[in-house]
Amino acid sequence: LVNRGMALVGLGRLPDAMAVWEDIAARFEGTDEPMVLGAVARAGVNRAEALRRLAGPTDALDALDAVVKQFGASNDVGVMREVATGLVNKGNLLRELDRLDEAAVVCEEVVRRFEGSRDEEIRAQVAKALVNHGGVLVSLERYTEALRRWDECLSRYGEDDSRQVLDSVAKALRSQAIVLNGIGRWKEAAAAADDIERRFGNGAITAVRAVVASALVQKGAALTHLERSDEAVATYDELVQRFDDSPDLRPYVHHARLQAATLRLSRGERNTAMEMASDVLREEPARDFRWLALAVRARAAATDDLDGAAKDVRELLEILADWDTPSNLEVSMLVHLSVAVGSQMMLSLIEASRAREFLLPLSTALARERGHHPRVSQEVSEVAEDLRRALRQAREEKELSV
Repeated sequence: LVNRGMALVGLGRLPDAMAVWEDIAARFEGTDEPMVLGAVARAGVNRAEALRRLAGPTDALDALDAVVKQFGASNDVGVMREVATGLVNKGNLLRELDRLDEAAVVCEEVVRRFEGSRDEEIRAQVAKALVNHGGVLVSLERYTEALRRWDECLSRYGEDDSRQVLDSVAKALRSQAIVLNGIGRWKEAAAAADDIERRFGNGAITAVRAVVASALVQKGAALTHLERSDEAVATYDELVQRFDDSPDLRPYVHHARLQAATLRLSRGERNTAMEMASDVLREEPARDFRWLALAVRARAAATDDLDGAAKDVRELLEILADWDTPSNLEVSMLVHLSVAVGSQMMLSLIEASRAREFLLPLSTALARERGHHPRVSQEVSEVAEDLRRALRQAREEKELSV
């Protein structure tokens, strides 16, 4: 029956699968046979997942609470596996509902209840709980505690030989690299990325290869912040060379190509940067990568083909108009674009686009550079002055690269 239910899930027939899980619960209610109890508990966990997909996380939470209440005291390994899985899933649901403090408590409960288990599947759930707890703590902006949680996962399971457990070890290392980059601890971020390469660099499984590709992205970012641009470019180039033939890893390849192209631009290698951006655009990537590729190509082309650069800027401004708020990276690219194509042209392109209100601080900064002083709010005025300073710095960088 359990296998039948899973087969129905695979076919997308969730209501029929739900009926199977409920039939199992009703048919074997009151049994004390360990193997049967394990199947009933598994049916309960599977039913909760189906409920999540059909009715939402709240109903699924109630179902998981029922499983833990019914089976939580069992000492049977098969049943304990399902309780551990149910609690990990509960933590994920609470996080989905933004009930972060409760999610953290559930993650801690998984570790406390099952940390001494030698069973491979239960160890895998404890490792997941440690990784998930770190993610919850990041959402709560408790970064140091998150890093400690991932360290705990590494110290407990870093030498484990189970594929399920090692998957969480890889995720813990990747999460460390991302957060360390985010809080400015770049040397440690690069070291975490190197640790991933050492442990998993020869992995053939797609999920592991994705972790390695992500690690190379993080290493490249860390080296860039450390002003070791030659090493950063080499890292990005290595990622492209190793994973260019992997369809599932295209986002990492696009990211690496564009970051390497941006660094090459800063060294005055315009033709190479333009070719790399064009390579990404030919693959019709997702809009965020298309936006960045257009920005890189426009910057590279501005010296010799201002009309071509303006065409790319028009398109990227239209893409930007549909987004919520520009990120720091996007603002930085727009500043450098303004320097590349010139203040007057950039101002004209912004004012003619749907993004003109969106980019009012930048257009105000550009107008002030032209000697005009449009009336804007105090908040916009202050941001515009910050952008004027950024424009001056970008011009200095451009002169140095030349």
